[in-house]
Amino acid sequence: MVRPAAAAEGAELLFCGSYKWDTQGRDRKVAEEFGEEVLAPHRLTGSITLGGLSTASDRNLVRRVISGPVAAHAVLVLADGRALAIGRNTCGELGIGTPRRFAPVFMPVVFSKGGRCVGAACGRTHTLFLMENGDVYASGANDAGQLGIGSRGTGSSGSTVPAAVTPIRLTHLVEIMGVRAIQVACGEQFSLVLADDGSLYAFGTHRDGVLGLGTTGEVIGKQRMEVESEPLPRRIIRFIRADGTLIALDESKSMAEQHEDIPRFMQVVCGQRHVVALDSQNRVWSWGFGGYGRLGHRTPNDELRPRSIEFFERLRGDRRRCIQLFAGASCCYALTEMGAVYFWGITKMTGEATVSPQMLYDLHGWKIRDIAVGISSTMVACDECATIAWGPSPAYGEMGFGETIVGRTFGGKTGVLKSSTQPRLVETLKGVQVSQLAMGAFFTFLLILPEDVQASEGQGAAVRALPTLSWDKHAGAGSQRTSGLMILDSNSLSSRRGRKPGKLKSRGTSAAMTTGARPDSEPSVGASGKKRRI
Repeated sequence: MVRPAAAAEGAELLFCGSYKWDTQGRDRKVAEEFGEEVLAPHRLTGSITLGGLSTASDRNLVRRVISGPVAAHAVLVLADGRALAIGRNTCGELGIGTPRRFAPVFMPVVFSKGGRCVGAACGRTHTLFLMENGDVYASGANDAGQLGIGSRGTGSSGSTVPAAVTPIRLTHLVEIMGVRAIQVACGEQFSLVLADDGSLYAFGTHRDGVLGLGTTGEVIGKQRMEVESEPLPRRIIRFIRADGTLIALDESKSMAEQHEDIPRFMQVVCGQRHVVALDSQNRVWSWGFGGYGRLGHRTPNDELRPRSIEFFERLRGDRRRCIQLFAGASCCYALTEMGAVYFWGITKMTGEATVSPQMLYDLHGWKIRDIAVGISSTMVACDECATIAWGPSPAYGEMGFGETIVGRTFGGKTGVLKSSTQPRLVETLKGVQVSQLAMGAFFTFLLILPEDVQASEGQGAAVRALPTLSWDKHAGAGSQRTSGLMILDSNSLSSRRGRKPGKLKSRGTSAAMTTGARPDSEPSVGASGKKRRI
C-alpha cells in the first residue's frame, strides 16, 4: 500500500480540542479570558472564522492544514497560494503583520514580496513558510536564531526578544547559498530546510545536537553553562552509519556526484528536541535529544549528527521499507509500504519508553491516510471512514471523543472521556472520511472530503450531522499588542547584521536520569495529571 497524498482536493475543516490560545499550557493571568474546550470535532463555519472562505467554492481552495507538536498555532494553505493562520501570536509566529497576542479566527499571512505559499512548519513560537518557487519565509521568535535570518537576541530573562511579525525571506539561504527548498520543518527552537537536491540545512539552537552539526553548543558562561545557536542556515555534511562509521559529504561536488552512502533526503520531521529524516534509500536517520528512546537507537543517548537507525536498514529490501515519518514531541511513528506502523519513544511520561521501533498491532489491517501527533496525543485517519485516536491525560479534547461518559466513577461522579491509553475509534467521526490531520499542543484540525463528495459516496448524512462552530463574534479578541517585543523587519535586520549575535542562556546541565532524560529537558511535556507547559 502506498500512502495517499495528505493534501486534499478541496476540503472542509473540522476542529476539536482547546482554543484557549492565550492561556492554555501557561500559568499566567491575562486581562482577557478567551476560549474553551471542544470535545467533539465541529465543522468550522462563518466567513470571518475561515478567513473569508464563505462559499463552497472558496472552501474547495483548502489544500493543507499544518501545525506542530509543541505549537499553539496553525496554518491553512490554499490552492491559490494564500496562507491563513490562527492561534497564539506571542512572538508574531502567525506572520499576520501585527503583534496582537492571538488570532481567534483565520487571518491572512502577509508576504512582503508576494508569491504562492505551498507549505509551512510550526515551531513553539516561530513558523517557516515554503513558497512555490523554493523560497522560504520565517516569522515569530528569533531568540535562538531559529528564523535563519542571520540575527538573534540574547534570550536572557527580562530582555526583549526580537521577533518578526511579518514573514522575512531567507535571502542568505536562497540567494547566497542557492538553495531551492522543497520542505521545511520546525522543532521547539530550531528549523530545518530540505533542498531539492536532497541536502539538509539547519539553524537555531544547538541544544542537544538538534542541528546535526556535531555540537551541543554548550560553552562556559560567567555564571552557568550557555548554549550557542546558529543564526544562519548551515548544511549538514557528516553522517553516522548504523554500524557507527562516519561518512562525510564532499562539498566540492554536487549531490549527484556524492558517494552512494551519502543520504539524499526525501522527508524531514521534527519533535520538540529531536529530528528524524527519510532518505531515497528508505533509510531512517535521527539525531538530537535521545531521552526516552525517541531516536530509536536502543539507547537514551543524544546524537549530535544524523545516525541511521539500524532497525530500518533491515527493512529496505522488501515492501516493509519505510515510506513516511511522523514526529510527536517525544516520539516517532514510521509508516511502511505495506501499511504497518512502527512506534518508538514515549507519550505517557509516567510509563515505559520504547527505545527501538515496535510495530503497533492495534493498527494492523487499517489503510492509513495520515497520522498527527501532539505533545502526547495521536490521531490516525484511515480509509473506510475510520479515525483512531489515543493519548494519556491530561487531554483537552484534541482526540475528539466527544461527550462520551466514562463507565467508572471518579469520587462518585462520572467523567467525560478525554483520553485513552489504547487506540480507540473516534465514534464522533463515524461515517466521515478524514483526508488530512494537523495536531498542535492541545488541539486538532481535520480536513474532510467536501460534503458533496461524501454525499455521492453515501456518507453525506454523517457530515451534515456534525455539529458546527463559528468564531465570527470573537474576531476582535486578542487584539492587544504583545508587550516586550522588538519587531524585526528587513530594515532593522540589515542594521543588526553587523553585530555579533548574543548567546542563548541555558538553564544549566544536570545529571541524566536512568531513563536518559534530564529533569529540565521537557518543559512542554507534562506528567500525567499535570498541566502541559508550552
